[in-house]
Formats: sequence, C-alpha cells, structure tokens
Amino acid sequence: MPQHGLGHKECLVCDFVSILYSFGGEFFDENQNPVFNNEAIQAVQAMVDMVYKYKIVNPSSLMWTEPEVYQAMLNGDIAYSAMWGLPLVDLNNEEISNVVGECDLSLFPSVDGLHPYLVQDSMGWAVSYGTNYPEEACIYNSFQQRKAHLMQH
Repeated sequence: MPQHGLGHKECLVCDFVSILYSFGGEFFDENQNPVFNNEAIQAVQAMVDMVYKYKIVNPSSLMWTEPEVYQAMLNGDIAYSAMWGLPLVDLNNEEISNVVGECDLSLFPSVDGLHPYLVQDSMGWAVSYGTNYPEEACIYNSFQQRKAHLMQH
C-alpha cells in the first residue's frame, strides 16, 4: 500500500505543497498576499480521500514521518512515496533494499495532467559570524535566493 509521511511534521507540509500545486493552488497571489483558495480546500480533501475514501494511503501514515516511509519503501511494503534527496541510491543498494531495480522517480502529477510539481527546498542561507566578508556574503546570499534563480533550480 502507498504511503505518505502525514505525521504532524515537515513531511505533512511538503506533501500538502505538492498536492496543492497539483490542483493549481497557490499560497500567495501576484502581490505576495496570502491566499487560501478553493484549490487548497480540494488538496486537503484529496489527502483525506487518499486515506479514507480511495484507501490508497495507509492510515498508519498519519503517524509516520520520513524515516518510517523511507524504511517501508526500502522493504518493498509500499508502492510509492514522496521522498527527499537521492532515494534511488539507497533503493538500489542491495545491502539495505528489497526493491533493487524496481523503483524510479517522477514528479507529482497534476490534476489537469499538464503541470506536474515537486517540492524543492532552497535550504537555509546564512552569513558566518566570523567571516571577513559579511557584506559580500549577504550579496551572494541575496543573489542565490532571488525568485528568478529559485524558479530555475
């Protein structure tokens, strides 16, 4: 049975973001004002329906976080999962995986079939307290975090 990490942790938020965007939803409008639109409501309902109506997500996932999902995937106990990083490295490692050669990666499908999504974390950028170049580091961080750069990467 498929699994999401729906425990009340970061994984729940990440799965919701992917599902929200697959429904065409947004967190912010063009002026960066928060919105909670109909697509967001549909995304939440889809997450509930995956567990209780369609039964394609095991109810135990309501308590799981990434490590439990990851292990279930390695064991071959679930059909799919939303995973971070480089999951194929471990999934194809014969020493720890029961599903070597049986897995692949894909984007989250969209409801309209035209706009698949993924959640990409831009990670945290900071300036070291001890740097000799604090101004340059701030400029570089601003460059790396600009919207146009994040949309490309």
